[in-house]
Amino acid sequence: MSYLEQELQKIGFSDKEARVYLAGIESGPSTAQQIAEKSGVNRATTYVMIESLAKRGLMGSFLKGKKRFFTADSPDNILALIKEEKRKIEEKEKKFASLLEDLSLLTERKSQPKVLFFEGEKGIEKMRRSILESKERIIEEFSPIDEVYKYFPPAEHDHREAFRKKFNIRIIYTSKKGAFLPEKEGHVERRYISVESFPFKGDIAIHGSRVSIIYYAPELIGVLIEHEGISNTFRDMFALAWVGADGGRNKK
Repeated sequence: MSYLEQELQKIGFSDKEARVYLAGIESGPSTAQQIAEKSGVNRATTYVMIESLAKRGLMGSFLKGKKRFFTADSPDNILALIKEEKRKIEEKEKKFASLLEDLSLLTERKSQPKVLFFEGEKGIEKMRRSILESKERIIEEFSPIDEVYKYFPPAEHDHREAFRKKFNIRIIYTSKKGAFLPEKEGHVERRYISVESFPFKGDIAIHGSRVSIIYYAPELIGVLIEHEGISNTFRDMFALAWVGADGGRNKK
C-alpha cells in the first residue's frame, strides 16, 4: 500500500476507493477497464468504486464515441469535501448543544427518588404487601414494638409470619416491657434498645433500594422511598445502630 493510499484512507476513503481514485488521477481520462488494470481492483468492483466516488463529487465521466471514459476530479475537491463534512459536524454539534440541557433534565429526573405515601391501617397494609412482593431477601428494621402492637397486635397468620418465611430480618426494637423478644428466632435476629433512651415512634425498614417508614402517632402515616443512595445511607445508619445495640444487653 502506497503512502498516498494510506493518507486517503485516514480521511475516509476505503482501500479500493483510494486505489481507484489514484489510478484515475495518474491515468487521466480512462475506461473502467484501464482504471481496473491500473488500480489492481477487479472491473466489477471498480465500477462500484467509481459510482461511490462520483456521488461524493470526486469522479466524473463522459462519452467519446461509443466508450465511456472516467476522470478523477481535482484533489482540491477533497479539501472542499472535508470542509463540508466539518460544517455538517459543527451543525450537528450546535443542534446537540441545544438538546443537551433537555437530556440532562431527563437524567436528573431518573435519579430522583420515587416516593409513595400511605395513610391509615389499610394504607399501611398495602405498603406491606408491596414489600412482600419485593425480590429482596433481607430486611433491616427499626421498630417501636409497643406502637406496632397497638395498631397491629400479633395474630395467627398475620403479615409477620409471611415476612419471617420470606426474608432474613434484623430488627432493632424498643419496648416498655424490656427485651422480651428472643434474640434469635429462625431467620429473625433482634436487638433491644431502651425505650427511655430512644423513644422513637416510627418504624423504618430498609429492603433493597427501598426504605419504608411508618409513623404511628398521632395517626398512621406511611412513606415508601425508592432510591439506591438513600437506602444505602439508611443501611449504613442501621449497621452503626446494630453494633451499638450490642445484642440487646444495653437495657438502661
